[in-house]
Amino acid sequence: MSPELVDSDSLELLTVEQVADLFKVRTRKVYDLIRDEGLPFVRMGRFYRFVRRELRRWQESRIAANPVPGAPSAAPALLTRDWSRRA
Repeated sequence: MSPELVDSDSLELLTVEQVADLFKVRTRKVYDLIRDEGLPFVRMGRFYRFVRRELRRWQESRIAANPVPGAPSAAPALLTRDWSRRA
């Protein structure tokens, strides 16, 4: 596939630690989100990798499914939620 046909952001693979930093949670919570919430991942041997584009889609689907009442936009609610606490 030629480089000009591929958006570099679309194929970027992230580690568990990078996803934890992105979501501002502990790495254990990333594994919980995989198991309990359907966080999309790719298995590479014994390692989990995450496609940034798929994480964005997953966030958007969760925002659409769980809007915050009275909020102008539900996006900040997902990004600022304290995922380190169990519900």
